[in-house]
Amino acid sequence: MDWYSAERTSCTEGRNKIAALDLECIFNQLVGSVETGGYEWPQKEAREAVNAYRSFLVDTLELEIRYKEDYPQDARAWPSKAVDIVWHTHILFTEKYFEDCNAIFGHYLHHRPQVPPPVYE
Repeated sequence: MDWYSAERTSCTEGRNKIAALDLECIFNQLVGSVETGGYEWPQKEAREAVNAYRSFLVDTLELEIRYKEDYPQDARAWPSKAVDIVWHTHILFTEKYFEDCNAIFGHYLHHRPQVPPPVYE
């Protein structure tokens, strides 16, 4: 098996794992009431955001496979605002997030937010 075949197998396997992730607890949090810590998103919007989060995870996995250890900062997948909220919500379920990351990436996927430069007055 050449390097390309091994990479494709890993990518396909990772995509399958991402597609199979049980993210219902995250969906429920997104559509849940503010009183219970939810966001009160419409169900359609929440489903779309969860699906976009899955796509973000696939993009991140593909970049990690492509770059291995030499992962340039500008090659990172940047989430949309909605995807970032889904990601934050996933992280709140700490054990699940840890297990999901290990299953997909083989390590914990750290959240490194893009911080805007300071505004001076």
